[in-house]
Amino acid sequence: MNQSKAMAFPVTLFILLSGTGAAQPPNTPPGHMTEDMMSQSPGTWAVVGLSVLLTLAVLTAIYWFWFKDRETVTVETDEDKLLKVLDEKGGKTTQPVLKEETGWSASKISRVTDRLEDEGELEKLRLGRKNIVQRPDKSAGEND
Repeated sequence: MNQSKAMAFPVTLFILLSGTGAAQPPNTPPGHMTEDMMSQSPGTWAVVGLSVLLTLAVLTAIYWFWFKDRETVTVETDEDKLLKVLDEKGGKTTQPVLKEETGWSASKISRVTDRLEDEGELEKLRLGRKNIVQRPDKSAGEND
């Protein structure tokens, strides 16, 4: 009698976990559902489908609620900031003025202006111990 109770528990557990209400028929691979098993549980697939749709609906609602009023943040690069200051100064100024306007160190001003000069966004002219930084004359290159 103890042995039959011990065998009943795993069989009952299998039936409950399989969700079909029927034990696995003999000579079928584990996890394989026969036509009989599928026809016995047509509501299982409906419940799974509705659960997936409900989950997607909830996630969509959370996404729209969380992100709908968020503004896009644009990050101003060092190059953008330096070009903006240069444009405010009429397109031409010295590196010490850029240092004063941006609050950056002289070496950072030099690195950023070097990058911009390599990209063709500005020109540096040596005047004594100072560099004059200016926007290039775009019309001069068009006449060539």
